[in-house]
Amino acid sequence: MAVVFAAMYWLIGRQLRSQLESSVAAELAELSSEWQAHGFDGLRDMVRQHAEQVKDANSVFVLQGLDGEVITGNANRIPPVVGRRKLGRQDVTAQLPERDVDGDDTFYLAGAMLGDYFVAVGESDDDIGEIEEVLINGFGFALFVTTLLSLAAGSLLSRRMQVRIHEIRTALERVAAGDLKQAIPGSDSHDDVGEVVGLVNKTVRDLRGVMDSVQQISNDIAHDLKRPLGRLQSQLELAYEGSKLGDDIQQPLAEALAQTLHIQRVFEALLRIAQIESGARRARFRPVDIAALLGDLHETFEPVANDANRKLLLVCDNPATISGDEELLTQLFANLVENGICHTPEGSTITLGMEVAGASAKAWVSDNGGGISEADREFITQRFYRSDKSRTVGGSGLGLSLVAAVASLHDATLEFADNHPGLIVSITFRLAKAP
Repeated sequence: MAVVFAAMYWLIGRQLRSQLESSVAAELAELSSEWQAHGFDGLRDMVRQHAEQVKDANSVFVLQGLDGEVITGNANRIPPVVGRRKLGRQDVTAQLPERDVDGDDTFYLAGAMLGDYFVAVGESDDDIGEIEEVLINGFGFALFVTTLLSLAAGSLLSRRMQVRIHEIRTALERVAAGDLKQAIPGSDSHDDVGEVVGLVNKTVRDLRGVMDSVQQISNDIAHDLKRPLGRLQSQLELAYEGSKLGDDIQQPLAEALAQTLHIQRVFEALLRIAQIESGARRARFRPVDIAALLGDLHETFEPVANDANRKLLLVCDNPATISGDEELLTQLFANLVENGICHTPEGSTITLGMEVAGASAKAWVSDNGGGISEADREFITQRFYRSDKSRTVGGSGLGLSLVAAVASLHDATLEFADNHPGLIVSITFRLAKAP
């Protein structure tokens, strides 16, 4: 701001002094014209007239002879120097303007020799000095007001920031204490702090989701493994009691082993899902032809479907290459086909299909069985969730959880829809860019 004012102050002063010099030169030119038109008498009368009209002693007009004597005018004797120059008031006139000035102002003079006479015209820069003084005072006042406003605004902003920081600190302390439902205030403000608060709130929400998921998984594990563990205990107790009585214990031991293997498969599935969700398998991504993969699955599962009195069809013509983990993708579609075979009545048709649309490939597994209710579709990818229809069929309730994890790993869109009748599960992948 000071630099701007200094530049403005200098430009205004320079412009005003330039105009003052131009005015003095114009008045001297007017006197020269009068000399040429009417000679000495006309020049003398015009100088006297101008001098008499001066009211504030800030203008001087003087006509001198060659001997330096002042013939007429309102100035002291001025050395007859032709051209423009600057002189102090004490060198030009002893008169002071009626306003309160110190007499240190400067006169801008222009002089010329007209015959045997010297004529000079001068203007004081006293008015310019007053303007400059007004500018300085105005700037000082503006600087004072600006400083006060800046201090007030800074104090207000500082106070507001302290309040916000206190609120954020209090909220974070509650979060650190385990209250993950606590939302940090201030995320709606459109500033840097608001953006940071928004990101922290998102992180806390994500963390709450993870913790809720962990809690839910723990509850589900405890609930779903309670029955097989109870059966295992029961079979082992039967075997123990039978061994004491000398009975055949092979059957209870075989059933206990089956329960053990079921529990092992559950934990293996959980570990596999956790590994997929961690994203570590992205390092194994390679180009995978979905059409070829579905063709191999159809060849593998068609005999299985036929043995179960189901029909497995393949609707896939064009190749479609994506970047992915072939083993996990095979597991994804295998789970869906197995679900279709296990959860549909005899005589049902399961279809493996794929179509390419633009930069994406949509693969699906559909059936014409009983389908899944719309209410269940929201939960079927949760771990251990099983709809009422599927509780009579074996399984761990982790198959669709693994499907969802693999789809998420590949940034694919997983959708469940009604096939009228039956269910259609579609996965939309982004095609790999051509090399």
